[in-house]
Order: sequence, then structure tokens, then C-alpha cells
Amino acid sequence: MMVYGTLGLAAANVDVSTPGPITGGSEETVTGFTIGLGMEYAVSESMRVRGGINHYSFGEEEYAVAGGDVAEVDFNFTAVEIGVLFQF
Repeated sequence: MMVYGTLGLAAANVDVSTPGPITGGSEETVTGFTIGLGMEYAVSESMRVRGGINHYSFGEEEYAVAGGDVAEVDFNFTAVEIGVLFQF
């Protein structure tokens, strides 16, 4: 069994728009950080199972939307990963 942690830089393309009769918005590539924890376990010599959780944080940004308004968006998310690996 192996337990591991991750820490690094992250980038995402964020597209913010308003619905309705007057549409508009803006798109921007934002950078932030990621931090995570995971585990991998060898079931046999050729098969491993793994799982992990990563949190991505990009902070708060301002985006132009329809009508000249500005929207403040706090963009963060968490991803859970489960997998099976086969070695040939």
C-alpha cells in the first residue's frame, strides 16, 4: 500500500455569461493551486486499485457580464478519483 499527497499549480478556463434577452459575458484563464491526498494498493502483481481526492482553488475573480455589470466569482472545486490499474 502506498499513501501519497499532491501539491501543485492548476489552470482552468472560466466562461461566465448571463442568460436572458440580453446575453453577454467574458472568458478568462485563471491559475491557482491544488492539494490532494490519495492511496494506491497492490491487489496482485499485475493489478492495483487507487483512490484520491484533490481540491482546486482559483480564488475570486471579477468578470464582465451583460449590461456592463461585473460578477464576482469564487471558483473552487473538489474532485474524487477511483481507478484500477493493470500492468502488462
